[in-house]
Amino acid sequence: MSEVLSFSQAYRRLLAKTAALFLSYLAVAMTLPVTSIYVIDRLHYGNALGGLAVGITFFSTILTRGHAGRLCDQQGGKACMRRGLCLYALAGVVCLASYFLANQPALALGALLAGRLLLGLGESLAIVGMSAWSIGLMGPAHSGKVMSLVGMGMYGAFAAGGPLGLLLFQQTGFRPLMLVCALLPLAGLLLIRSFPGIRPHAGQRESFLRILGRIGKPGAAVFLQGVGFAGLGAFFALYFSSRGWAWAASA
Repeated sequence: MSEVLSFSQAYRRLLAKTAALFLSYLAVAMTLPVTSIYVIDRLHYGNALGGLAVGITFFSTILTRGHAGRLCDQQGGKACMRRGLCLYALAGVVCLASYFLANQPALALGALLAGRLLLGLGESLAIVGMSAWSIGLMGPAHSGKVMSLVGMGMYGAFAAGGPLGLLLFQQTGFRPLMLVCALLPLAGLLLIRSFPGIRPHAGQRESFLRILGRIGKPGAAVFLQGVGFAGLGAFFALYFSSRGWAWAASA
């Protein structure tokens, strides 16, 4: 169901969705510098599996983007975003199970990887859903504004979440961190619960491969810059720890 809104009303709702995305995306950002430390220092696996535990979330995101787009086209952006936020919360609970299996490292790692896969699926649904829902609300003429605010929500969470996650992990441990990561997306759900969705547009859906061909070059550029970002995010805290340096959370 949709309703006619003034620009100011629509923009306020967009800001509320951005706040919901920020809170929920902290579940991704807070675990980024912590996951490799947990795998290597607590589960006693090597650097390769520490890196896999970080990267598998983003691999899951790549593989599920097409599914997120189809769901968004069929059921609308709000339904897609809500499922994404629910999966964020579920991912936190599944990763939390790893803590209780720590005396069986293989099972603990399996639970952690399963949770990280769910987190990647949640990221696909939340980002695609919010983008489509908000563009439908604001109109195509304001799509740049929408994408800017989506980026602000995501990278604002990265900026705040990395230090917060590492500090929480160092001060309280893995279990409280995962509890926080499970609860924050629920706060995001509360922020958007009363907003009506936008009816999906009818029409023929283009194939994913055809769209990929159109955006392949800029997409490759984003991919390449993201490699360095992910590598630094995954291992800088571990490097600080190995050197005995303080203030990894602020790096």
